[in-house]
Amino acid sequence: MKIDVEFTGLAGEITQTREIELTVPKGASYRQVMSRVAHKYPRLVGLLFAAMDGTLLNSIVLSRNGEEMILPDHMDEGPVDGDRLIVVGIIVGG
Repeated sequence: MKIDVEFTGLAGEITQTREIELTVPKGASYRQVMSRVAHKYPRLVGLLFAAMDGTLLNSIVLSRNGEEMILPDHMDEGPVDGDRLIVVGIIVGG
């Protein structure tokens, strides 16, 4: 299945693109999709990913099609063909 991954901010600058299309096996989890991204762009480890396995840093979330946030507890669930995953950095502080 085909999944689009969109990068925002510094991640887009590092990857030198704002969007990529990945082909992943049917039934792939969000974590597996993100692991593919980490392996394709290892410089994102430490910026978006805690490790090459696709684990996101606490300040990073995924938005599925701009309609649903994928929480850490749901990373082992998966997208469907044609989904767009937007990688978003959350800024916190006071």
